[in-house]
Amino acid sequence: MFEDKMRQPKSSATGAPDYILRDLDESRLEDVLEVYSLLQDAMGTDSVEDLRSFRRTVSPLTDPRVLPRVVVASTECEVIGVMVGATLKNVGAGFIAYSAVQEASRRRGIYVRMRSRLLKRFTQDHGVKYVVSELDEGSWLFSKCIRDWNAVALPGHYEQPPVQGLQAKALRLVAQPVNNGITPGPFETLALVREIYEQIYRIKDAEGNESYRRISASLTQSGPQYEIERNGTNRK
Repeated sequence: MFEDKMRQPKSSATGAPDYILRDLDESRLEDVLEVYSLLQDAMGTDSVEDLRSFRRTVSPLTDPRVLPRVVVASTECEVIGVMVGATLKNVGAGFIAYSAVQEASRRRGIYVRMRSRLLKRFTQDHGVKYVVSELDEGSWLFSKCIRDWNAVALPGHYEQPPVQGLQAKALRLVAQPVNNGITPGPFETLALVREIYEQIYRIKDAEGNESYRRISASLTQSGPQYEIERNGTNRK
């Protein structure tokens, strides 16, 4: 969306935000499409899964082991921010898949407020010990998570698998403890990766996937190191 075709939202006369935070109503197709369009605009079409897959990602009916958690920032007229996450019940982890704020609405604390709301939802989900994100190691968000939010970079090589219309991409898994939980070590990290691959990316046999095998190898002492072209995308 071009900057000259939209008005930058203003704060209200009382100084309160002129937008609200709410949960996505995945039953309303127009709501899902607006959120999906914002993600594509902010992140690029190559960094967002195809629409059919995205609708499954945000639906609570897709997999009983996965509980979608989607926070939306919206004004009276439009969606200006979104954060897509899910609770992975089998491993007690919250997962942040996507985050985006409309360009004209950035630097207003919207991202931080969405993240705070999403983390609160995760802490309310029984058994969640930490929240994990896939981040570019050179990004501002990676630095902020480590510096300000008590997060740690998990061990081993990690990569986004080439599925759901996405490209293979080297990233880092970053975990932030919640509910007085602890972040995973190498063994637990591999179990987490398997859960992400099978429940988020919906790969039926993670152990037969080349990306997963590279990650598994890197979590052993003699595991080889792999390089995939990096870029600055926060997802999946």
